[in-house]
Amino acid sequence: MKDKQHALIEPKSLTVLDDLQIRYFDLNSQCSNAVILVHGNSLCSEVYINQLSDPSLANHYRMIAFDLAGHGRSMPFRNNETYSLTGYVDLLSHFIEALDLKSLVLVGHSLGGHICIEATPKVKNLFGLVIFQTPPINSLETICEAFTGASNGIDYKGDITSSEARQYAELLCQSKRDIIQSWVAQTDGNARHYLGQSVENGDFQDEIKLFNNLDIPKAIFHGLGDKLITYEYLFNLNLSGLWQDRIIEIPHSTHSPQWENPTAFNKELVSFLEGLY
Repeated sequence: MKDKQHALIEPKSLTVLDDLQIRYFDLNSQCSNAVILVHGNSLCSEVYINQLSDPSLANHYRMIAFDLAGHGRSMPFRNNETYSLTGYVDLLSHFIEALDLKSLVLVGHSLGGHICIEATPKVKNLFGLVIFQTPPINSLETICEAFTGASNGIDYKGDITSSEARQYAELLCQSKRDIIQSWVAQTDGNARHYLGQSVENGDFQDEIKLFNNLDIPKAIFHGLGDKLITYEYLFNLNLSGLWQDRIIEIPHSTHSPQWENPTAFNKELVSFLEGLY
């Protein structure tokens, strides 16, 4: 990972699920309190560069971010049918097991947030959960209510043109879109296509019930300028047990607040983590 604004952070590689090679970043690995950062659809772990490189986080917690299968530089799933929330939950739980983490917090962005919610019953030693740009769902009807449709189906489309990659990148963020666009373009098209099919087939859990029943600290952050998520839907869910009893609004950001406004995002994340450890 190389960016003019950040020091070089060397990636690592881990093999899970028999032969699936996953790229990941692991900062402050001697620390016992881990934070797992899970990215969204058609992105990669580097969307968390501003969290991995922030001393207020990386000096106090073990910061881990990995590329989902078919994203970034991780291998694609050998069976395309595995591109589903069920498949990604299995990947996340095996990744955590392989690292033998004794204490962890899950932080999930967009698709990553859905994965984190659905993984909570399978993850041991879970101390907290943060999701953002992730409206919990429990039916195809709630999916229609939760998302605006602004992507015009690109998020579930296999092969996409450079114009479509640019269009989707413009919905994902408002800064350094060329980098986001390159990640969208390099994502395995099967990851989008088969994920979309699985969702249409109802391959998802009752995330609203899962979230409400979680007996751990849990927070929802939300970029206020998001054009992909219907904020009214998220607000009207009235989810129980929220940290600070409210949705944490991140100003000056759209669908990727950790990338667009890391100062505000990291301040809230640090505050949440400080209350756990």
